[in-house]
Amino acid sequence: MKPIADVVGARKFARGYLRWIKPRWATLVGPSTTLVYSVEILREEFRVANTAAGARISKRMAKSLLQLALNDPYAHRLFLELRAYGHHLTGTGSEVIRAARIKRPKAQGNREQNGVRDLILSVLWSELQKYGLPKENKVRKGSRAVIPSIGVVIRDEMYAVLGIWLEPKAIMAAVLKRTAN
Repeated sequence: MKPIADVVGARKFARGYLRWIKPRWATLVGPSTTLVYSVEILREEFRVANTAAGARISKRMAKSLLQLALNDPYAHRLFLELRAYGHHLTGTGSEVIRAARIKRPKAQGNREQNGVRDLILSVLWSELQKYGLPKENKVRKGSRAVIPSIGVVIRDEMYAVLGIWLEPKAIMAAVLKRTAN
């Protein structure tokens, strides 16, 4: 048996969640947004160790970081952070980092704002799944009532609370792209 969808409960939850986010929406998704956690993930990936005296990186990881920093703005930001340590950067890769000169790469579009927006949509999407709504509306024949999809509920409530209109397919694509990583 399929669970009965609670559309009213889902709309109420979505509206409450978006009202809770609304005061921080401009900060989280505005033009000055930066994804600090992207740099933290790179720190772990390149095994940058924080020590009492500064930071430590191996030569192999430093060379890999420099290769990535040519095209990736977050890797470039990590590179600049490591260079700022100066003599407090230790390890076999410290000289490689200090000697390198790399120009800042151009960022693609508004990846940072969309990243936070997609994260907010993903949290909302996963919570609304508990209400038994379908992931997408299918064409139906007959006299059955059409239950709105999760994307339709998010679209309607985002427009009501934030004044932002996103198509349900765009919401679903953003969420599925986000959860696939």
